[in-house]
Amino acid sequence: GDKYTEYIPASEMKEFTENITGSFVGIGIYMVADKDSEKIIVYYPIPESPAEKAGIKSGDAIVSVDGVEYGYDDFNVIADYIKGEEGTKVKIVVERDGKNLEFEITRAKVETNPISIKMLDNNIGYINFPSFDDGAAKRFKEKVDELMSEGAKSLIIDLRNNGRRYSRWMYKYSWLFLR
Repeated sequence: GDKYTEYIPASEMKEFTENITGSFVGIGIYMVADKDSEKIIVYYPIPESPAEKAGIKSGDAIVSVDGVEYGYDDFNVIADYIKGEEGTKVKIVVERDGKNLEFEITRAKVETNPISIKMLDNNIGYINFPSFDDGAAKRFKEKVDELMSEGAKSLIIDLRNNGRRYSRWMYKYSWLFLR
């Protein structure tokens, strides 16, 4: 009867846990089922993931996984075949610009919300902080330290598209931004 309580079936608990901890084992892509083409499309590879490193790109259409062809109707099950045990390989064929390309990718632990940084003009450090998940505070501090060691005198912290616009965590650790 509590409107703030949600039941998560055991079959969905693993995926839920992966989403809130910010990591999983796989190749590191987000996919969409494209109704117009009736294909499963790579929405984007997660930065620094095995898929990105192998050359998978946004817009690639997944043709097959380990020799089994998948189509639009298989969207709800294809992730189960792409994910697997860390260190194992998966062969993925994608269609890009009318050509089929084959990739053999080793599954690894993938950080779903990597914090990206770059140094801008005038010693301004830029941090893109996509999500607050397990371990975010530690990774954020490491990235701030990295920018400071490169000479950053001030920071831009980009929280756009972050699930939480204001967080007690950011308030608690605001001293990091001011040092």
